[in-house]
Amino acid sequence: SGDHTNATSTANGTGKYMFVETSTPSALGDTAYLQSGCLNLGGTTNPAISFWYHMYGETMGNLYLEAYDGASWIRLDSIVGEQQLGETELWKNRVVKLCGLSGFTQIRFVAAAGTSFYSDMAIDDVAFIDLPEYNDEAIIAVIDNHEYISVPVSQVNGFGYEYAAVVIN
Repeated sequence: SGDHTNATSTANGTGKYMFVETSTPSALGDTAYLQSGCLNLGGTTNPAISFWYHMYGETMGNLYLEAYDGASWIRLDSIVGEQQLGETELWKNRVVKLCGLSGFTQIRFVAAAGTSFYSDMAIDDVAFIDLPEYNDEAIIAVIDNHEYISVPVSQVNGFGYEYAAVVIN
């Protein structure tokens, strides 16, 4: 019922967004494409696409993100089926790394209709970004609640030993 940009606690914004209408004559298997122009990823070290989506409906279809690698379209991401439980539930954000892509490329959203008119889906605030570099996470400490470093699984049953880990990223 509203776009993401101006939404506060519910999807009630008053701006514009892109959506697929699945009322008649739409049918199962119908597909809609939203394709970018040519994009230059040169100068980016960790390119990604960020977008907000709303997919509420009991017969929801699927939303795919694809990139053109110079020869064919490759699937980068899939959002399958209903994602929100109500029309006013908040939009969800998705960030997809454009791994392995460089130079010039194109991106497209592919919306595959569900089985009835209860499968409208929408996207908003699409942005191409350069993500900061992250180090891989690592466990730097293991914390247990007992005096033993290692306990065989056969001895753990019924004793409720708990472990936690300190992780850096």
